[in-house]
Amino acid sequence: MIDAFCWVTKDRSEALDRSINFARSQIQNLKSKDNLRFYAFEDGNSNLNRNDHLICFNRQDRKQFCDWLSTHSRFGKSNTITEAVHFLFGLDDPVIDWTTGANANFMNLMMYGKKVLTLDDDIVLDGIKVTNDQITNNIKKRKYFLNQLELQDYYAKHNGNTSRLLSELNEVLDDPDNAIASIGILGDTGSPDARGIFNHTYEEVENILLEPELFYAAITNRLIHRYVIQRTEMKDFSFMTTCYAINHKHPIPPFFPYGRNHDGFFSFCLKIANPISRIIQIPYSVLHSPIEDRMDRIEDLKKLRLRMNDFLIFAAADFLTKEQVSRTNSIERFNVFSRFLISITELSDLQFLNYFQSQIHEYFNRRSNRLNGILAKGILSSNGVGHSADHEHYIDLVRSEIQLMGEFFQREQNHLPSEFDRFSNVGEAISRMKSDIKKFAIAISIWPELKERALEY
Repeated sequence: MIDAFCWVTKDRSEALDRSINFARSQIQNLKSKDNLRFYAFEDGNSNLNRNDHLICFNRQDRKQFCDWLSTHSRFGKSNTITEAVHFLFGLDDPVIDWTTGANANFMNLMMYGKKVLTLDDDIVLDGIKVTNDQITNNIKKRKYFLNQLELQDYYAKHNGNTSRLLSELNEVLDDPDNAIASIGILGDTGSPDARGIFNHTYEEVENILLEPELFYAAITNRLIHRYVIQRTEMKDFSFMTTCYAINHKHPIPPFFPYGRNHDGFFSFCLKIANPISRIIQIPYSVLHSPIEDRMDRIEDLKKLRLRMNDFLIFAAADFLTKEQVSRTNSIERFNVFSRFLISITELSDLQFLNYFQSQIHEYFNRRSNRLNGILAKGILSSNGVGHSADHEHYIDLVRSEIQLMGEFFQREQNHLPSEFDRFSNVGEAISRMKSDIKKFAIAISIWPELKERALEY
């Protein structure tokens, strides 16, 4: 049975309380509910509603863990390793805006050895098994922008069967070839990444979102209901870590600790660590419902910028096409990838820039060709067919995406991550990039040992 529910959060106590309360209300009928533990990993200053059933960790707890490692293990005997460990947990850096990656690393260590279900703080888990009829009856006819009272009313009517969900999670996690179980649709737009709506034809988008109302919701806000039709084996490891379960039988890698899209790079690291394992997507309903307004999806399309984790994805993809690593030894795969990343940091500044520029060009060319194919297909399919304004709006968005990629290369001369805008010159930014990549390379090489050490903490 699942041992724990875990929330990785920052300064969003109201959303977290709502998510925890709904999870608690859904497991009341479970025989094993008394053995379930709830954990919150707080990266900010929220006043969490702590009680006997909620165990809270904060930044100070992360620091204490690192101090303990320095005292009780070989990590304290090497400044280089100590710096890599501190980097992994995002401790005391005034320059970089740390996100949930560092906090999730701490969660994975503290929960090592347990079966855990992790949820974003704006996730409401109902445990309803989704079928076509339920999609029609329970999702299509209701509002998508829900406040607290509407949510309470919705769940009072539906009595989600979380016991079935947990049973299926356990069944999937016991599969020896499975690394992670993910619940519901992946990504803000029903796709593996935030801009993933452009990976689909309009007909595919329509099948995912059911109707124009949801299509608009997906591109203007994150308040959407997530679902899949049936249990799906994920061959493409790119996924968002909104709601997923792990059993720690496979070598789950660490997250790169800062920047957005940290879960995208995590997916590539997972594929490097476990080339034969799978992610199973489970068909249960998950409501991604932020309390605060996030009406920024269309505006975001006008601001195409790459982030640090995007650069690391390019490097990981390059590694996967070049390296032949034994499938039987995950630690060696980590070590080979670590050496690969370090080799990139040893390039001259010009070679370093040229390496990533070539990777970006290759990716953008593939994406542009795919989008042009969608565009041509969409325009051809509209001949003689009375498509709605929504179809034309989708076609306009695809055209806009292609144009933005072209403008990116005209605007961005050095192709540096947006996190480094604050640096005064390119040399400083490259130096910081190299330093952080090297620290992460060292961190992933010691990650398996770090997890074993965490069991003694």
